[in-house]
Amino acid sequence: YLIRKDVRQHPEHICYRRAPMLSLRTSRLVIRDHVWDDLEAYHSLVSDRAAMRFMPEIYCRDMDETRGRLRVAIEESQRQCRRKYFLAVLLAESDTYLGDVGFTITKTEMAGSLAALGYFYLPEHWGNGYATEAAERTIRFGFEEAGIHKMVTGCLCENTGSEQVMIRCGFRKEAHLKQQVFHEGIWKDRVEYGLLREEWAHKERPRSQVPGPGS
Repeated sequence: YLIRKDVRQHPEHICYRRAPMLSLRTSRLVIRDHVWDDLEAYHSLVSDRAAMRFMPEIYCRDMDETRGRLRVAIEESQRQCRRKYFLAVLLAESDTYLGDVGFTITKTEMAGSLAALGYFYLPEHWGNGYATEAAERTIRFGFEEAGIHKMVTGCLCENTGSEQVMIRCGFRKEAHLKQQVFHEGIWKDRVEYGLLREEWAHKERPRSQVPGPGS
């Protein structure tokens, strides 16, 4: 895929032109744009109450609702001025669908964009490191090729698995919001994390290239 930015345009009109399908890889995973053949697998995720426990706004009660959500992901992948990257995560060796990862661009300036990262997986695939691996690759794409200046993400405090993914990816905690979200009949605390492109770049540099004391 190829992405380039026309900096002569106003910030709100900045576009990233790319090949028809975005596809990223890691040692174990393929992270790609959704296609209509994903419908049944995607429905198994967004209709799973355990997987959607902390994301009730995404939970789908039937196939029609799932089809509508998948349509948004596919239509966004075809936009020239794309703001939403909702990507399927699959095992490279078997093409097994694991879940979703992605980000939404929330603000764009000439110097870069702000984006919100999200991810959710089928329960049978929890605990294998897939969420962290896919998030790291997606973050790399965002900073290196999609013009992202800063990524933010967050979760309810009790969602410790999700918070650990944020920490392992290098995010820094920026806020602990007391009784911020009404969930399962009670008010709950939420944590918010952020990661700057320069922080990510420093983290990605080989240790041998990181200046030592006095250098």
